[in-house]
Amino acid sequence: MNENLIMELKPKFNLIAVICSNLLVILITCLLLLSMFGPLFAISVEKNGGDAVRAFILSSVGIVALILFLVVLNTLMNYLATRYTVYNNRIDFEEGFIDHKNTTINLKDIREIHLTRSLIQRICGLGTIRFVTAANTSDSTSGVKFNDIQNSRKVYEQVRELHENFKN
Repeated sequence: MNENLIMELKPKFNLIAVICSNLLVILITCLLLLSMFGPLFAISVEKNGGDAVRAFILSSVGIVALILFLVVLNTLMNYLATRYTVYNNRIDFEEGFIDHKNTTINLKDIREIHLTRSLIQRICGLGTIRFVTAANTSDSTSGVKFNDIQNSRKVYEQVRELHENFKN
């Protein structure tokens, strides 16, 4: 069987979705850093004749901004390094900036295809397509996913139709 390229996709970076999906991690990290280093910084400033409350607030804002910047930068770099390629007989996943990973799934090995769209994804016009193989189960969160795909309903229908035609 000749191999033909059907489509190439990249996830769409959306700043609001990144911040919302990582909000809990950002808040916990900021609280831990502030509880560890904020009082030390404020005491140091107060000993040197400065305003400890103002210093604590400014250091808090700085820590939150730094953590937010690092989370957004990491996610952006991962999105830029991610590519999904659909052929008539397989799907290739290439993802990760620091930890680069390539995965190939043959269409014959796909058991189920799921489309999920969180509230934020629906607002942004995105969706996630997950492929279930014999190696994972339909109720697990493992497996291979097309994350944050524009026109996800259309892509889902195209991949599902390709999979159905391949099975027959």
